[in-house]
Amino acid sequence: MKQTIILAMALINNRWRATYIQRVSELPDGIPPVLFPGLLTG
Repeated sequence: MKQTIILAMALINNRWRATYIQRVSELPDGIPPVLFPGLLTG
């Protein structure tokens, strides 16, 4: 539950969102972002 709250708060943060999108775009094609929870913690 705690992790879900942190994720929800992070989604509201535009800076975090931009960083997440940038990191996801750097991943090899065909790999779902959900396999990289480390991206969420920065």
